[in-house]
Amino acid sequence: MAKIKKKHTEGASRTYTTRNRALKKLQVSLQDFRRLCILKGIYPVEPRSRKQANRGSTKLTTFYYSRDIQLLLSEPLIEKFRAHKVFLRKLQHALGKDDLTRARSMDTNRPTYTLNHLVVERYPAFADALRDLDDGLCMMFLFATMPIIKGELVTGDIVNECRRLSTEFMHYVIHTRALRKVFLSIKGIYYQAEVQGQPITWIVPYQFSQRVPTDVDFKVMATFLQFYRTLMGFVNFRLFTTANLAYPPHLDEAMDESGVGLGSLKVESQRIEDLISAREQDGEAPQVTDQQMAQRLQTLGSKLQTLVEPKEPAYEAVEAADVEDAEGSPMFANHVIFLSREVPRHSLEFVLRAAGGRVGWDKASGGGSAYAENDRAITVQISDRPAQGHQYLDRTYVQPQWVYDSINAGRVLDTENYLVGQPLPAHLSPFV
Repeated sequence: MAKIKKKHTEGASRTYTTRNRALKKLQVSLQDFRRLCILKGIYPVEPRSRKQANRGSTKLTTFYYSRDIQLLLSEPLIEKFRAHKVFLRKLQHALGKDDLTRARSMDTNRPTYTLNHLVVERYPAFADALRDLDDGLCMMFLFATMPIIKGELVTGDIVNECRRLSTEFMHYVIHTRALRKVFLSIKGIYYQAEVQGQPITWIVPYQFSQRVPTDVDFKVMATFLQFYRTLMGFVNFRLFTTANLAYPPHLDEAMDESGVGLGSLKVESQRIEDLISAREQDGEAPQVTDQQMAQRLQTLGSKLQTLVEPKEPAYEAVEAADVEDAEGSPMFANHVIFLSREVPRHSLEFVLRAAGGRVGWDKASGGGSAYAENDRAITVQISDRPAQGHQYLDRTYVQPQWVYDSINAGRVLDTENYLVGQPLPAHLSPFV
């Protein structure tokens, strides 16, 4: 006699599981379950037959793959979440008894956790992380421009970290000349860069005062942001070390407070001592004599001096390495461009420097400008006024669209159609 099979042990009822069954299996709350799914990259699925997957029931519910829920059973973050709940309960108990000394001590030693292992699990190869970087960059640039909200999850430390990580990535794009496309839309400015053969597209909000909406669940966004901050830290470190740049770059707080922008982050090549120590740690240091080592250090020192020595002020510490070996000079390498105070300075500075241009701006837009408006080295001035009160005859006055259209065209366009006061041609999207 054949063995009688138990119900719901094979087929769709075994492949899928409902959210309620997952909560009972994991013994976690709904809020912690959502956080786990976001951090682990587990998303709901839609089975072919909801009735079969729900064991004959037609009740509306959310389904997940059973194998994904099984993987969550061994996730160490579950214990971290439980330890944090115990900590909050003890802290509330101490505050209820007005034991402030014990409460301060507990708050100082609150349990913490990292998401480093999740980055390694979700992205075994670095190319996988680059392919999934679009959403992370969009959220980084979004929170970098958001105001600090008291009592909410958008704290000053989070905003500053997002600003730092996004600026580091922009410096890498500038250093490697990786910018390929730019498009100005109603939502913001779309950028696309080619990083190690992978196209990465992100959107940056305009530099306006942001109004924080009230119908947005910041708890969900904060969970995504928590993972993306960890991911961006790994990606920036790998990109900088691959490009032979010291990481993390030094932040000049005085220049940052004066509104320098990109120039407040000092990007420099790795020192000779760092290169030698890294090579020795890898076990690849060749056996050479002291005389040969001294000769190599002298050669490396002269080469790195040419790379690190700034061509302009200190904020342009590193330009593209080995420019002589490139297939051609950068697009705006022969141009010194001045930005009037009414144009979007941060966007234009990033785009122009990524294309090899040298940039100056009005002192009303921030400090740290490399060129004053009356500098004779300026060849082009970007202005968005219908008429100029005073014009220099040795430069061309164009509208900002000329820069973006030139990037999309891959060459410096003729300025005749972009002169100040003239109707502009259509700004077409390069992504279609």
